[in-house]
Amino acid sequence: MSRERIGNPERAVIRPQLSRNANVDAMRLPYVSDPIETKTPEEDAIVSRIRARRSPRPLLELDRALLHSPLVADGWNAFFGTIRTRTTLDAAVREICMCRVAVLNRAWYEWAHHAPLAQAAGLSDEAMDTLKGKGWGGLTKEQMAVVDYTDAMTKHVAVPQAVFDKLKSLFTDQQVVEITATVAAYNCVSRFLVALDVGEKNGSEDCLSARISNVPNVSSPRSTATSPEVLKEQAKRMEGYVEQVEAGLSGIKSMLARLRETDLGTGV
Repeated sequence: MSRERIGNPERAVIRPQLSRNANVDAMRLPYVSDPIETKTPEEDAIVSRIRARRSPRPLLELDRALLHSPLVADGWNAFFGTIRTRTTLDAAVREICMCRVAVLNRAWYEWAHHAPLAQAAGLSDEAMDTLKGKGWGGLTKEQMAVVDYTDAMTKHVAVPQAVFDKLKSLFTDQQVVEITATVAAYNCVSRFLVALDVGEKNGSEDCLSARISNVPNVSSPRSTATSPEVLKEQAKRMEGYVEQVEAGLSGIKSMLARLRETDLGTGV
């Protein structure tokens, strides 16, 4: 075991570095043991509800991490049970949201669980490559609109109007809300997973094999052989990226203008 000093030198702490090959849990916290030891009837009921949602599978590593706080685990289980099974979204759209968030946030535990579900929902190998940032094909215009919306929410939080309008033109108001909730929810999941390294996937080979491209390489064989309709869609996506950059520059210019107007010497 190696040890690493992190943080401010005056307040340095020691963090153990566990080998991926060590015969121990490598998550940053120990998993709650299963069978779960509960303290109250309420906790018994919480564990039963989580097991019921997972059935016939056993509890996941994620569950055993969350169960350090049973009430948090219970709320999580209820919320994500709704996101996963009680919206009007078709399975492919739902899994596109989840898988794309996993790639953007390098949440490989999330990817490992949802990529097979995405393919079971009908997504081709080409579509999966697109979700990983390796291609531009295999998705319908509706699905590509979901990818663009997921990208904006996950990478920038603020969604350009053009990206939102595209999504709104293809989905109902209810579906837009459900897509938004799904993307937001799985950003929560991915951040929890990566922060604690649930499932010991951080830094895995998947992280090296799924590179993200913000814009297409127009000189690549794939893009030169693409149909005019798809090229138009790519152009629209690039316009959306330009809008994001322009919005950022506008904010910077406004900040500079305010700084110039402020008399920094007066302390006001």
